[in-house]
Amino acid sequence: MTANKHGLTLVEIMLVVMIIAMLGATAVGWHLRARERSQSVLCAQIRQQVESAEERYVLGEGAHSSTLQDLVTAGYLKRLEGCPAGGDYAWVDYDEDSALYHSTVACSVHGVATAQDHSAAGRLSAPGRFSPALTW
Repeated sequence: MTANKHGLTLVEIMLVVMIIAMLGATAVGWHLRARERSQSVLCAQIRQQVESAEERYVLGEGAHSSTLQDLVTAGYLKRLEGCPAGGDYAWVDYDEDSALYHSTVACSVHGVATAQDHSAAGRLSAPGRFSPALTW
């Protein structure tokens, strides 16, 4: 009489579990990187909105805002969004006589927006700065 084998051996089961674990670890890594990248992009978009509101504030009020909350109070922003990664926004202050005074917003997590962040939206990061999107 011959024994009929049905089922998997311990080595085969361990191999399947190891393959599933490796695929799961890879998927988690991809998910975390995609989440970080999307938070960075959203943060850059929020900083651009704040910078645009500051430009409108200067045109409307004739002076720079003293805080980011002034943009909300004056009606140039509906509300001040927070960084999706939990960072805080602040002005990067240059010399008050400079054209760059209060023109750039920095995030405590993602830093200052680069020309690459702004070139995706088709605008300069600050007046007078080079943007790769504007080259011929």
